[in-house]
Amino acid sequence: MRKTSIITVANQKGGVGKTTTVVNLASSYAAMGKKVLIVDTDHQANASLGLGLEKQVGLDGLNLYTAIQNNMTIEDVALPTKVKNISMVAACDALEELGKKLIGLPQQNVIMDKLLNSKKIDEFNIVIIDTHPSIDTYFQAAMKTSHYYLVPLFAEAYSTSGLKRQINAIEQIRIHLNPMLTCLGAVITNFKKKPIHIHFEKVIRDIAKNSGFKVLNTVIPHSDAVSSAESHRLPLNAYRNSKALPVTHAYATLAGEILPELKGKRMGRKHAPINVDKFETNIEMGLEL
Repeated sequence: MRKTSIITVANQKGGVGKTTTVVNLASSYAAMGKKVLIVDTDHQANASLGLGLEKQVGLDGLNLYTAIQNNMTIEDVALPTKVKNISMVAACDALEELGKKLIGLPQQNVIMDKLLNSKKIDEFNIVIIDTHPSIDTYFQAAMKTSHYYLVPLFAEAYSTSGLKRQINAIEQIRIHLNPMLTCLGAVITNFKKKPIHIHFEKVIRDIAKNSGFKVLNTVIPHSDAVSSAESHRLPLNAYRNSKALPVTHAYATLAGEILPELKGKRMGRKHAPINVDKFETNIEMGLEL
C-alpha cells in the first residue's frame, strides 16, 4: 500500500493565507527531511512563483496545464524548486479556461488521479495540493484524489461565513466519490490578539465543538515577515530575517500537529460526517457582538 499522504488545502474565500500555508507547511516538512510535492492548481500560480518556477508559468512551460492537455504524469512535470526536498507541478493562467471546458466531461473529476497515478509518487512522503479560492473543477478533482484536506481561515466574520457551503461541497464529494476523505481541520491564520480575532476564534471553536468540524490547536500569528519572505520568493524558514520569528515556529508546530494523522490512504472505518447545519447558527450568534 502506498504511504504517500495527499492533502488538499482549500478555502473558497480568497486572502486567508491558503497559499502561504501550502508553501510554509511544505517547507516545514522539508526541513524535517520529508520529500514533498506541491501541485499548484490555482491559475494565479502564486505558489509556483513563490518557489522559483517562473519559467514554467506559461503555455510553453512544464506545468499542470500541459500535463492535463497531454495526459502526462508527475514523471514528466514535477520539477525541483529552490527549496531542498520540495518539488512542484506548476500552474499557469490557462488553467482557468481549461477548467471551464472540462465541466461536465467524464474526465472532470479524475484529472488529478491521472496526474498522480505513477510510481514516482512513492518518492514523496507528502503531496500538498494548492487550490483556487472557489469550488471549481480543480477543487473537486483535488478532493476526489486526496486523502486529507485542510482549511485555512481568518478569525473574522467574512472568513467563517462561507464555511457551510465549502464543507457541504466536500461532504458531497466524500459521500459520492471519495468515502475515505478525511478532514484534518481548520487552521486559524494571520491571528492578531485583538478583540475581534479573539471573539471569532471562539466562534470557530464553538462551531467545531457542535458540528464535528475540527479546529487545530496551532494558531498562525500575524507577521509582516510573511509578505517580506514572499516578496523574496522564499518560505519563512528559508528567509534569513524570519527563521527565529513566532510565525515561522507556528508553521513548524502546525506541521508537527498534523503529521501523526498522515498515514497515506486510510482504510477501515469512515470518519463521522460533519454536521454543516450547525454552522449557520454559530456564525449568526458570533455576528451578534
